[in-house]
Amino acid sequence: MLITIDFSPASGGVARYLVGLAKNLPVDELVVLAPRVEKNYDNQFKFRVYRRKMFWSLWPQWLPLVWQIYKVAKREQVEMFWVAQPLPVGTAVYLVNKFFKLPYIVNTHGMDVAGPLAAGGRRFKILQKVLKSARTITVNSEYTKELVLKCGLNEDKIIKVYPCLTLNSQFPIPNSQLKEKYKNKKVLLTVGRLVARKGHDQVIKSLPQVLLKVPDLVYLIVGDGENKNNLLELIKSLKLEQNVVLEGFIPDEQLSVYFGLAKVFIMPAREEKDGDIEGFGLVFLEANSYGLPVIAGRSGGQTEAVIDGQTGLVVDPKNVDEIARAIIKLMTNQELAKKLAQQGRERVEQEFYWLKEADKITKILNG
Repeated sequence: MLITIDFSPASGGVARYLVGLAKNLPVDELVVLAPRVEKNYDNQFKFRVYRRKMFWSLWPQWLPLVWQIYKVAKREQVEMFWVAQPLPVGTAVYLVNKFFKLPYIVNTHGMDVAGPLAAGGRRFKILQKVLKSARTITVNSEYTKELVLKCGLNEDKIIKVYPCLTLNSQFPIPNSQLKEKYKNKKVLLTVGRLVARKGHDQVIKSLPQVLLKVPDLVYLIVGDGENKNNLLELIKSLKLEQNVVLEGFIPDEQLSVYFGLAKVFIMPAREEKDGDIEGFGLVFLEANSYGLPVIAGRSGGQTEAVIDGQTGLVVDPKNVDEIARAIIKLMTNQELAKKLAQQGRERVEQEFYWLKEADKITKILNG
């Protein structure tokens, strides 16, 4: 039973990662426990999905999850748990495991380990207990693996399972309204939640330099989040209202429109003091799959998602000058941009497909 607080129709890399794996596992061997959503959404899945209320207002908020896990596990005669988030899902499964001795595996993505590591104290101790009691821990990158090892885990318990994509055979065509609006512009694109680590602010700060060389550039930011007001203030302070557009939240099924509109994708993510970090960066592969060169930050697992000089450029995420040079380079050198984009798509086709990675999960579950 996959237990997750982040599952489709929720947007974001983790939700897409879990759905992609689940769709490629034997359907008769899998059930999913996820948060409540609108009715009939799960009709698209061949496996059974239980939608339940997982939290309440009292502390600990995750306590109802223990009861929900027990009820579904008993009904479905579950033999193993697949924990999507070490905290708080892992804490609930850890308690269930103590009473019913059902084994579990834990899925990690980077910041779900980096955060407790940075904070220390009780959260870190709970994380260690959850991970050490697991049969197997899956990681999405070499960087996340190193984080898990810092928790005192043995390397033989860790298996790398990369995020993947379902490739489209044709590149998207932007809708006519957007195409007309930006027809004379070179579109720089970021898709991601508006949180500090994603590096939107550093890209914005680089634009005064970039516009001297690429005056027809417009920077589109797709996503929503807690850092929105800070970005708006930064845009205003630099007088970039005509060059930076916050598009807000766009559903996953409509993102292809923006990828089809862009010339370069950028997300120079960085590590924050609280351990918030990009554990891999599925969105870079997504951009490559749509024929875009990408610019990533040299932190976390991004250097596995993007190979510097081969599928994109990797920069110091805290160096505005370096970010500006990378943008100018790809916007003005069409031959290089096309080469990196082509090599990026070829890499996605050859290395990042779901059946390959889902087979690793299947072997763990059958082991």
